[in-house]
Amino acid sequence: MEIIDQIAMIPGRSWGSNVYVVGKGELALVDSGLTGDFRSHFIKDIESLGLDPLNIKKLVITHFHPDHIGGVLEVVDFCAAEVMIHEIEAAYIEKKAGFNVQVKLKDGDIIPLGNMNFKVIHTPGHSPGSICLYNAEKKILFSGDTIFAYGVGRTDIPGGDIIELKKSIKKLTELDVEILLPGHDVPVIGNANENIKLDYSFVESLSNDY
Repeated sequence: MEIIDQIAMIPGRSWGSNVYVVGKGELALVDSGLTGDFRSHFIKDIESLGLDPLNIKKLVITHFHPDHIGGVLEVVDFCAAEVMIHEIEAAYIEKKAGFNVQVKLKDGDIIPLGNMNFKVIHTPGHSPGSICLYNAEKKILFSGDTIFAYGVGRTDIPGGDIIELKKSIKKLTELDVEILLPGHDVPVIGNANENIKLDYSFVESLSNDY
C-alpha cells in the first residue's frame, strides 16, 4: 500500500508490526515484523510494489520488542542491510540476534531514507529506547508503538513507564505532523496533529500506575 511517493506500508501479520518501505532505488525498511514474515510474505509484498528487495540497504528498528525485531536476521541475511536502533537497546538486539548493530542512534540524529531526511526523536515509555522518525518538510512521523491512530503504547510490560510515555507524547504535540505512520493498525493521512493531541489528552488522563 503506497502512502505517498517514496513510502509504502506493508501491514503487519497477526500481532507483528507494520513494515514501511522507504525509497524507490536504494530502499530502507522501518521495522521488520515477526520472525518468518520477511521471507514468507514481505519479499513478495515488496516486489509487488515494483521494488527490488535486494536493494534494501538500511533497516531502522523503532524499538526492541519481538513483533518489531523478529525479522532482523532474515533481512540481514537476505540483503546485508545496515541495522539501526537506539543506543539504549542496541546491546539487547546484539545479544538476541547475534551480530553487531552498525548504527546506534541518539536523539537528534538525522537519517537519510529514500530522498528524505528523518530526525530521530527518542520517545521512551513503551520501551526505554523507543524512537520516532520525523520529516519536517513533508510533515511525516513514523511513531513506532509510542502512539497509534487509536491509542498509545502500553506500559504494563518490562521497560514500560507511563510517566516517560506522557513526556514523550507531549514532545510529539510540538511537531507539525500531517501523516502519522504507526507500528500497528492504520496510518493517519492528513491533520495528524489532531490525532496526536487527542492521544496526549488520553494519556494525561491516565493514572501514573497505569
